[in-house]
Amino acid sequence: MARKSVSKVARPRVKCRYNTRRTYPLHRVPFAWKGKPLDTDGPRNLYWNMPEIEGYLNGCDFGKAAASAWLKACLETSSDGANYSAGIGTIVHSLLASYGIHDCEKTAAGQGRRGLVVGFFYEIEKLVKFALTHSTEGKRLRATTEAEIVKMMEYYANRDEAAYIAAMQVVAEERDAATGGKA
Repeated sequence: MARKSVSKVARPRVKCRYNTRRTYPLHRVPFAWKGKPLDTDGPRNLYWNMPEIEGYLNGCDFGKAAASAWLKACLETSSDGANYSAGIGTIVHSLLASYGIHDCEKTAAGQGRRGLVVGFFYEIEKLVKFALTHSTEGKRLRATTEAEIVKMMEYYANRDEAAYIAAMQVVAEERDAATGGKA
C-alpha cells in the first residue's frame, strides 16, 4: 500500500550533479563550488555548497552520501606531496564560513587560524586516504559510480522524513506484534 506524504509544505526537489568541467576529482564533487564566489573579500563557501535538507535523519543520510562522494574523489587523487585544495580541512573551513563562523582572511591571524584548520585535518586526511586504499570500503567506493552517489544524495535530500518515520514506526509495531514485543 502506498504511503501518503504527511508533510504539510511542498518544497522544490533538490537536484545534485557532479561538476564534469573540473578535472581535479575533489573539485567535481556535487557539493563543491560551481561558479565564481559572489564575495571575493569575505569567506567563500567553495567546498560546502549543501542544499537545505528537511529533517535530521535526511540530513544525516545526505551527509553520509556526500561523504561517499568526497571519499571516492580522495581515492582518485594522488597522496604524494601536500595538496590542501578541497581537502577535508578546506571543507571544514568552508562549512564554518557557510554558518557564519569565520575570520576575515585578510588578516595574518585569520590566515593563521585557517591554516591551523587546514593543516590539522590534512594530517587526518592522509590516514583516511591510506585506510581507503587498503580496505574493503575503498573497494566498494571504487565500484560505486558517480551516478549512484548522486541518486543517493537526491533521494535523501527529497525524502519525506515524516512519512519515513511513520513507516518505520509501522514496521516496528508489526515486528513487535509478530514477536510478542521481543525483538
